[in-house]
Amino acid sequence: TDLKVIEKWMEGAKDFLREEQAVPGNDEGLQRQLDQCLAFVKEIDTVESSLKNMKEVETHFPSCPVAGIKTWVQTKLVDYQTQLEKYSKEISSHKDKWSELQEKVKNLKKDLKEMQKWMMEVEEEYLDKSFEYKSPEELLKDVEEMKRAKEDVLQKEVRVNILKNNIKLIAKKVPSSGQELTSKLQVELENYQLLCKRIRGKCQALE
Repeated sequence: TDLKVIEKWMEGAKDFLREEQAVPGNDEGLQRQLDQCLAFVKEIDTVESSLKNMKEVETHFPSCPVAGIKTWVQTKLVDYQTQLEKYSKEISSHKDKWSELQEKVKNLKKDLKEMQKWMMEVEEEYLDKSFEYKSPEELLKDVEEMKRAKEDVLQKEVRVNILKNNIKLIAKKVPSSGQELTSKLQVELENYQLLCKRIRGKCQALE
């Protein structure tokens, strides 16, 4: 029984690691890979328990009349222990890799939403404001405010470029997710450039 538990896990782990080399095509594929890794990791304790049981049984074999069975079991135990250590390490490594990629994709989507929200707030705060029928003193204050807004918007370009580079890196590792993020980024980049242009125009008009 313990032998079947161990061999089933070994075969499954071997097949998974052989097929898993391909990069997932989308978020669902990435999640599926991660779920499979977690399932194998969860079963490691059961496999180790079965291996422990076999070792305990092996200690009672000195008086066993069946010739060669002790040597056969000892060979199996050594082989399984070696394979278990190897596959456990590889699966844990893949689990960490897919988990990290999934977290990066999630964070980049969050960053894009925050960028979109920030641009909407800037537009509402500065571009939708009416500057008509004001005294020269009030307009002077508005000019200073718009200049600060212009600087703030332009300084965001550094963060925008970092976001763009991070999305390019993800696109190489997870093509489908990267393509989706790249499409969304392109829209936000166009909106950002438009926002910069409108802020500069508003500032110039007030001056």
